[in-house]
Amino acid sequence: MANKESATKNESASPVQVGVAPGTETAEDVVGGSEAEGGGCSERCPYVVGIGASAGGLQALQEFFGNMPQDSGLAFVIVQHLSPEFKSLMSELLSRRYTKMALHHVEHGMPLEPNSIYLIPPKKNVVICQDKLHLIDQDLTRGHLPNFPIDIFFHSLA
Repeated sequence: MANKESATKNESASPVQVGVAPGTETAEDVVGGSEAEGGGCSERCPYVVGIGASAGGLQALQEFFGNMPQDSGLAFVIVQHLSPEFKSLMSELLSRRYTKMALHHVEHGMPLEPNSIYLIPPKKNVVICQDKLHLIDQDLTRGHLPNFPIDIFFHSLA
């Protein structure tokens, strides 16, 4: 996948992580195949930027999008590592004065568009396959076992 690169860190090491390049079903069920088999990005949206952020990453995201050109041709997927009960105000806080890019709340099977930002809903993980975002329910029955939504997304993005 020539158009995708990855720069990831341990989820707990930094409030914001960036990777460029992607419940009831697992990430392995959704993601699969090579670019030749229809995986990866098409010409419609050749570059996807994955950004992993914890609750402490808002200021870094505001600075990032405040300096990002509005017409870069990139699609940005922000994956937050938050408690399932936490209501994120990310879209309201980013859209006010930090970006004029379209902000979308991810829906299952949503295609990626350039110059757009995608935010995942609570209690969901997201993976990318064939230029579409797919939501996977987080397994909340596991008690206090950790969920790693950023790692799951970056794995599918690679």
